[in-house]
Amino acid sequence: MESTFGEVWVRGEVSNFRKPASGHVYFILKDATAQMRAVMFKGHLQKLKFQLQDGMEILLHGKLTVYEARGEYQMVCDTMEPVGVGALQLA
Repeated sequence: MESTFGEVWVRGEVSNFRKPASGHVYFILKDATAQMRAVMFKGHLQKLKFQLQDGMEILLHGKLTVYEARGEYQMVCDTMEPVGVGALQLA
């Protein structure tokens, strides 16, 4: 799957947002019918111009990967933008 899709853009709502001491962020991206895990590593996170938080609707870019420890698909994000009303204010 990783080689089939390559880089993708996905839109959804942030849920279960976590930022441990490592500085990376982990969250679930969901819409009305599906959800998937996502991670953004510290180096990319520092380039964002807004604070990511639960409930935000975002458009994110990255690669689909398999987190082997759990056997789950996840998205490793390298950039994201807020979506909807107030997006420009947040940015």
